[in-house]
Parts: sequence; structure tokens; C-alpha cells
Amino acid sequence: MQKPENKIRRVVTGHSEEGKSVIISDSIIEGISLGGGKDFIQLWGKDSITVHPDNGLMEEKMDWFPEAGGHRFFVWVVPPKTTNSDGQKSKAEIDALLPGFLGHFEQDNPGMHTTNSVDCTYLISGSIILELDDNKEVELNEGDSIVQNGTRHRWHNRGEIPAVLITTCIGSERK
Repeated sequence: MQKPENKIRRVVTGHSEEGKSVIISDSIIEGISLGGGKDFIQLWGKDSITVHPDNGLMEEKMDWFPEAGGHRFFVWVVPPKTTNSDGQKSKAEIDALLPGFLGHFEQDNPGMHTTNSVDCTYLISGSIILELDDNKEVELNEGDSIVQNGTRHRWHNRGEIPAVLITTCIGSERK
């Protein structure tokens, strides 16, 4: 991947008055250049204190998505829809590898899920479609970012190459 420009597209989700998942903003966030190739782009933040484990070790038996106050940071890959699904893991294997992951997905609506988290995601390569309520979609391309605020959604890769994303999930509470 080439060094990104000193600006990044940020898509932020929220909820309508009816409680539906919606796009709140879709904007370009300008970065700060310190010269010498040192650029900083703050995409999302909040001034509240998080308590860290003092030993710096990750807990061994965690669900994939965090509880309120917890957090996760991960890279994930979504293959193109044209990829052969041979060798795909069973639900039991997925549950063993990603504890709690499948519990967030709707049984009667494949791929659609909701988590109690703020998810900050950056698309490293490829392209991906985020689908929200009422079939609303937004396409993200390499270098775009999205902040989801506990919204119901699913992902589609309609491109030709895998979409590679990096995400930080911050556990949150619902009213």
C-alpha cells in the first residue's frame, strides 16, 4: 500500500429518530503535516479514561466483540463474492475460533448483525460495501474509514480482490 494522502474519508453511522441505522456524516478529514513525511490524521476520539490491565497481557477467554468498557483491535479480510467457499469452516469451528462472534448475527438475515460497540475501521486495500437498515449502502475504497456507532449492518465485497480492513471496537452501552 502506498502512503495515503494527508486526508482520509470518514463515514460515521448513527440512528434516525425511528431508531434506524443511518449515515450521519461522510466527510474528508484533513490531517496535520509536521514535515519530513510525518503526518497525523485524527479520525475519531473521546476524552474518557480507560483502565488498562497493569500486566499488559490480553485476557485469554474473551468473546470476539467487547463488553461495555472493553475494546478490540483487529485486521480482517473479506474475500470477493466470487471466491470459492470450499473449505469454509462450520459454525462450530467458527464459534471455537471466534468465541461469541456468531451470537451477534441475525439467524434469518445472513450477515446482518449488531454489536454494542463503537467500531473504527480503516480500509487498507480493496473495496467493500457497508449495508445499513432499509438496504442503505455506502461504498468504501482503499484509504477510506468508517466509524459505526452500534448500528445494525452487514458487509459485501463486490470487488475482484480481498478487502483488508483494520478495526478498533470499543464496547459501549445502549440507552
